[in-house]
Amino acid sequence: MKFKSVVFGLIAALAFVSMGIPTSIYAQATLLRMTVPFDFYFGAQKFPAGIYTVGRVGLSDAIRISDEQGRAAVAVSNASDTPRKDLAKSQVVFNRYGNTYFLSEVKWTDYPTARALPITAMESELAKSSPRDRVISTARR
Repeated sequence: MKFKSVVFGLIAALAFVSMGIPTSIYAQATLLRMTVPFDFYFGAQKFPAGIYTVGRVGLSDAIRISDEQGRAAVAVSNASDTPRKDLAKSQVVFNRYGNTYFLSEVKWTDYPTARALPITAMESELAKSSPRDRVISTARR
């Protein structure tokens, strides 16, 4: 329980700090632009269908997502060893359970490893009762 509190505090702190960081710091990581035709979760936060920009926060293990209205969120990610079939294209991967989608992984052409988001409690519960489908979308810069 204490571990979850520490992780939540870290994520909240990263989100707070990232809002005040100038955009130039994000230039170290390639920003991907994607059109998502369905509502989805990024971590525990729900986002409506729309156009989003995804990028790494500097050289950290955090991923930042923002919509065209400036609404943003940050989540800590892990390196992922998912095999890349098409190294020439950046990809965004969603896990789908019925009609509920979770942003799961981001793959940049510039980086050898993908960035995977941890599975939330909500996604874990849905996974118990629904099969998981992987929805892969090609993102553009």
